[in-house]
Amino acid sequence: MKRLVLPLALLTTAPALPPPAHAAGTLTRAFVSSAGNDSNPCSITAPCATFAAAYAAVVSNGIIAALDPGKYGPLTITGPVTIDGYGWAAITAPSMVASAAITINAHSGDKVSLRGLILDGAGAANTTGINFNSGASLNIESCVVRNMTASGLSFQQNATTAQALAVSDSHFNNNGPYGVVIDTVNSGNATSSFDRTEFDSNVDSGINAFGLGTSTGINTVAVTDSVASNNGSQGFWANSSAGAGGIVIMTLTRSLVVGNAVGVETQGTNATIWLAQSTVTGNGSGYLTSGGTINTFVNNYITDTNNTGSLTPAGKQ
Repeated sequence: MKRLVLPLALLTTAPALPPPAHAAGTLTRAFVSSAGNDSNPCSITAPCATFAAAYAAVVSNGIIAALDPGKYGPLTITGPVTIDGYGWAAITAPSMVASAAITINAHSGDKVSLRGLILDGAGAANTTGINFNSGASLNIESCVVRNMTASGLSFQQNATTAQALAVSDSHFNNNGPYGVVIDTVNSGNATSSFDRTEFDSNVDSGINAFGLGTSTGINTVAVTDSVASNNGSQGFWANSSAGAGGIVIMTLTRSLVVGNAVGVETQGTNATIWLAQSTVTGNGSGYLTSGGTINTFVNNYITDTNNTGSLTPAGKQ
C-alpha cells in the first residue's frame, strides 16, 4: 500500500534570513558541570551549568566539554564549535514545534561536531533530537538520540552549496517518524555517511533519504557496518518524491537489515539503492521498488521472500 509521508522540510520552516553570528567569547575551551552556575566564567575551575552559557563564552571553533553527568541543554548553534559530552552529558528535548534538543543555524562555512551526547525526547509531543538547518558540515560521534516524537536527526539541505553529514558509533532508537531524515530542498548536494550506527524501533524509517520535488541537488548516503532493525516501515528508504524529486543514491555495505516492515525501499524514478556485502532477513518484506532501482552485488544475503518489484544484479569491478 502506498504511503504519503511528508518530509520534515514540509513540516518545518527553515530560517529565511542568514543566522546571526556566533557571539565572540574569549575561551578556546569552555566547561559545564552539574554543580556549575551560568554566572560563572565557564572555566574548568568555575564551570557553567548549561551548554548555552558555555557556547556564549567560547570563541569560534572552540570546544565545550562536560565535566560530569548532567543535563545541559537545549542548545542553538550559530557558528563552528565542538560539543563533547564524554558519553555522560544529556539533553532533554523541549516539547515545541520547530524546536529541538540541538538546533544548528550556522553559516555556510561553519563546521559543527557533536560527541558523546545523550539526547532524549521522553516521548513528549513535538520533540526532535538534532535539527540541522544550515552550515557546512555536521559530525556526530558516539551519540544516542532516542524517544523523539518528530525525528531523531533532521538534516535539511536548504543551501545552493554542498553540505556534509558524518555519523559514527551512534544510536537512533524509538523516534518517530524517522530515526534520521535527510532532505535535499535546494540545488546543493548533500553527502552523508553512517558508520557503525544503529537505527532501531523508529515509528517509520531508520533512514529516510528524500529528494524534494523542487530539489535539483543530489542526496548521496553511504551506510557501512550498521544495523536497521524493528522499524515500523522501512529500514532504509530512498525517496525521490514519487518520481519528481532530486536524485537520491544510497549505498549499504556490510550492513544488517532485520525485523522491519520493509527492509529496503526505493520510491520514485530518481531513487537508487546499492547493496554490497549486506544481509536482509526477517523483515515483513525484504525489498520494495515503487519506482527507482535496487542494485545488488552477488555478495549479499537476502532471505526474505515477500518482496515487491525486482532487484538489479550488479557485477563487481
